[in-house]
Amino acid sequence: MKTILLAWRWATAKHAVAPLAAVVALGWSAVAFAAGFPLAVSTIGAGSAAVAQCDPDGFTISYTTSAGNVTQATVGGIKEPTCAGGSLQLALTDSTGASIGGGGPATVPAMADPGTLTVALSPRPYAGAVAGYRVVIMGP
Repeated sequence: MKTILLAWRWATAKHAVAPLAAVVALGWSAVAFAAGFPLAVSTIGAGSAAVAQCDPDGFTISYTTSAGNVTQATVGGIKEPTCAGGSLQLALTDSTGASIGGGGPATVPAMADPGTLTVALSPRPYAGAVAGYRVVIMGP
């Protein structure tokens, strides 16, 4: 009885090892196959550089509302000619600093110094929720 029992255990163990060995072999062959693919190598640099501001003293802003929502914003105090040709983007923020509406990009035209630019907003936030704004001019 002991001999038969040992033979059964060996046969059961042998049958359990075969599928495991097949899975391991398949896994290694997949790794070997994938190793043949070329890899793109990228580098990331670090550094710093001064970025000139086209308007170092900031902007003013006024809003147009309809049915309690801000539909457009007029950005004023834009310096000329240094900002002409730049791309203006505006974000209105709530009391937590989260963006609740925005406009742009709008190209800053050549205009009298200081100039103004009106930007339509989407979505149109509730005027009572507006606590601040962020204006960025990229370029020219």
